Amino acid sequence: MRNTVCWIIVAILALQVSLSGLEISNNNDFELNESDDEVTNFAGRQSNGMNGNSNSDSDCNLSNWPNSADGLGGPVWQNGSAVYAANSIVEWPANSGEFYQTEINTSGQESIEENHWLGPCTCSEIGEFGGVIWNSTMNYSPWQIVDHNGYFWIAQDAGTMAGDEPVAGTDLWVLCEGSCASILDIPTPVWENSTLVTQGEVYQYPANSGLYYTIVGVGMSNQTVGAPGVDFDAWGKALDCDCKQIWADTGSSSWDQSIGYVQDSVVEYPAGTNNLYQALQDILAGGNDPAAAPEWELCVTGDQPSSNPCEEFNGYGGMNWDNMTLVSAGEIYQFPAGSGLFYLVSPGIYNQTVGEPGYDLDAWSEKYCECEDIWMTAGSPVWDSNTVYNVGMMVEYPIGTGDIWMALVSQTTTGVAPDQPFADGNQWELCGGEDPSGNPCAGLTVVGVWDSSINVTSGEIYQYPANSGIYYQVNAGGPFWSVSAPDIDMDVWSPIDCPCKETWVANNQPVWDATVEYPGNYVVEWPTGTGNLYIPLEPTGVGIGAEPGVDIHWVLCSGDGPNPGPCEGITSAGTWNSNTIIAVGEIYEYPASSGLYFQVIYAENGTASTAPGEAQDNEFWEPYTCPCKSTWVANGEPVWDNTIAFYPGNYVVEWPANSGALYLSEAGGITGAGEPGIDGHWIPCEGNPGVETDAPVDPSEGLPSIGVALTMLGIFSAAGFISRSTKQ
Repeated sequence: MRNTVCWIIVAILALQVSLSGLEISNNNDFELNESDDEVTNFAGRQSNGMNGNSNSDSDCNLSNWPNSADGLGGPVWQNGSAVYAANSIVEWPANSGEFYQTEINTSGQESIEENHWLGPCTCSEIGEFGGVIWNSTMNYSPWQIVDHNGYFWIAQDAGTMAGDEPVAGTDLWVLCEGSCASILDIPTPVWENSTLVTQGEVYQYPANSGLYYTIVGVGMSNQTVGAPGVDFDAWGKALDCDCKQIWADTGSSSWDQSIGYVQDSVVEYPAGTNNLYQALQDILAGGNDPAAAPEWELCVTGDQPSSNPCEEFNGYGGMNWDNMTLVSAGEIYQFPAGSGLFYLVSPGIYNQTVGEPGYDLDAWSEKYCECEDIWMTAGSPVWDSNTVYNVGMMVEYPIGTGDIWMALVSQTTTGVAPDQPFADGNQWELCGGEDPSGNPCAGLTVVGVWDSSINVTSGEIYQYPANSGIYYQVNAGGPFWSVSAPDIDMDVWSPIDCPCKETWVANNQPVWDATVEYPGNYVVEWPTGTGNLYIPLEPTGVGIGAEPGVDIHWVLCSGDGPNPGPCEGITSAGTWNSNTIIAVGEIYEYPASSGLYFQVIYAENGTASTAPGEAQDNEFWEPYTCPCKSTWVANGEPVWDNTIAFYPGNYVVEWPANSGALYLSEAGGITGAGEPGIDGHWIPCEGNPGVETDAPVDPSEGLPSIGVALTMLGIFSAAGFISRSTKQ
């Protein structure tokens, strides 16, 4: 009677599931419509924090721009409210100093990212290409870019009249941001929060930082503003102008007694001696040499002057920095972790904690260096299997891929390629957190690791957080500015999975190896030649010995799944151990690889105080036998064969042939297996002709999939059969 009641409950649940499927379908339709609405909502999204802080890479080719030699910029692009004729030039984002030109008639309804827009080109690039020199007798049209005393200025929307000179403080002209040459011979006081500023003025902030900012807010005059780098409406992008950068941007010249120098000029003296001097004021020609004159200040000693500051890193990266790290002068650290951005500790620092790189400018180099920059200054070395590497050394591998790796430990084992971190104890790190060719997620084109400074465009794919193995794609409707993190701003981002087969092929079609610990997103085939491809469930990867198709930490991403085998009808939760969190109804194997299965019938706060099969104070477990018929069918309906010396545990055979009598091998397997029905190591399955046993029967066997009603009828019939069999 109890079994009959159970099957009635099962039938009711089956009906409920079928009905709920209809409800789920309707809910899915609703969610799809809701998703479409969301796309509409964020398609026109813009940010308030764009002024002077566009981070898009310049893609300037002015030789393709019609009439580019006239040196014209243009007004800010209007989204949806303007029509632009072919060859029109617009600025985007506002106050960024970056300009685009359209090749066709278009409207603001079409994104500036459409492929008929050329650019961006910066204000200074257009000015230099056009070569228009300001003339006091000329009127200038709106957006005309001119060179005045070595600096580029752009006329505003009113245009200018003859004699309207481009100078700081005017609202007719705006200084184009550009190289560090633009800060020479103009006032560059240190900004403080009480400073009254005016459009076009340039300030240094913080003091002695070498960071210079221009007031770009249109119409700003004699007023207070927020801090540079914070108040984007007021300030443009920072110019990072230490001595070396000024020297490089002004022609890398040596001191010449026959010429005069303006304040902040940088020269090398004597030529080839590695010493750079900066002018503290305007200096007339014919004066004393920089080493003897108080008007000059020695700003760099001991280093070869170079336009590439990354030469100071000597080809090395470094370990991750955090606020508890004790640092000393000359050491190199990566920050943020996994970003591929490296900073050098400044002179005068010894075994102490310091502020964050990029902010504590007394403790760190003002500029960071990226992996590729450091690697190139070291001569662009390629990994050599016969070389032992020190911590921080950068190499390319494989050759020609552009994948840069950094050694994490000294005396890295020779002969193990850097793109196999799981095989050499994680002694290498892919620099910058990007995915190499032929490694996890090789089928994706990943822009890099996302951070809050990045402006993103529809379709781009980023990893976040760094080294997490988790990827997000930018939704339609971009570009987007000042977006939140991918795991927060779901209007902009959608999670994306690694492509299965492409990644596997790019990895040279690896087959699972029980001795290897696999990283996240690594795709393997198992068993060999089956075409069944698996990818780790978690981004942290899968440990040694975890077999795809058996261990739940692998996910089948291509193929038909595991080959049929013993106990095909069981969905096992894995091998039980004393730390396993269990739930009623789950099935576990115990001991490992024993072929013995147990089902949870009671869970005490999610645990069991005794192992399966042991004497129990409470009944946590009951033995679970493999379902006979489904396992036999999955194995290809084998007939017992007296020539087979060994049968694995839980293997089902028919004997005699075509009799319908099925036998299950005991869990440990049978060596020298005798005839089923005679050899006691074979367990007869219930339902065999003339056989009644305690072995469980699979009630779903033989039930046709012809609708809920007939399925319920089949279940009731099975329930009645079980009830009668039990009574007999």
